[in-house]
Amino acid sequence: MTRNFYELPNAELTAISDLSDERLKQAAMKYPHVAVRHDHHELFDLGLDAVVIATPPITHYSIAKECLEHNLHVFVEKPITLKSEHARELIELADSKD
Repeated sequence: MTRNFYELPNAELTAISDLSDERLKQAAMKYPHVAVRHDHHELFDLGLDAVVIATPPITHYSIAKECLEHNLHVFVEKPITLKSEHARELIELADSKD
């Protein structure tokens, strides 16, 4: 998924977060100008505009909520959450953040 966003003409890939040392090592070699971080919380201070969440579905809700609370635009791969009430909550939070 990183490659797809890297190749978008109107997007700038600035950071990647992953728990896997091996994937981060590969990303750092392939995208040397991109910040790599183990903990997605470290992305909040990088001045990002948006994030893409491509993690196991069980983590979508909590990560998306944290990112929205930090005023980031959020793109979540499907399913957005595993519970419909969580999806509604994220939609309301996103709407409140415009």
